[in-house]
Amino acid sequence: MEKTRDNEDGEWETIQRKPTRVLNKQELKKMLFGKEVDEIDHAVIKEKRDEIMAMRTKKTMDRSSNIENLKLLLQFSQEANLGVGIEVLLLVDIITVIYEVPSAASCMKDDIWERCGQL
Repeated sequence: MEKTRDNEDGEWETIQRKPTRVLNKQELKKMLFGKEVDEIDHAVIKEKRDEIMAMRTKKTMDRSSNIENLKLLLQFSQEANLGVGIEVLLLVDIITVIYEVPSAASCMKDDIWERCGQL
């Protein structure tokens, strides 16, 4: 994909955008868990979930990355057939983090409601 931008001379120059790389499951697991995980079970999911939820109180933490990490945990738990209980727990956590997104307005934006509806 090409983009243009203004340089110091006031002229537009075309820049090349690098294509995004799609990660496979093993790379996603390593990125999320920080180590090689052969088998996903309740203990692994709960440990990572607790870590993500503890980090959400830090103001410097990117909330969108928390949401994406929780969605990955949900996906891995569904693939491992860990049960409805852990899925519900992760869905509630995702919705909680979505609603924590700061907003300067007195009401919540439409796109935030839509994100919850897509779960």
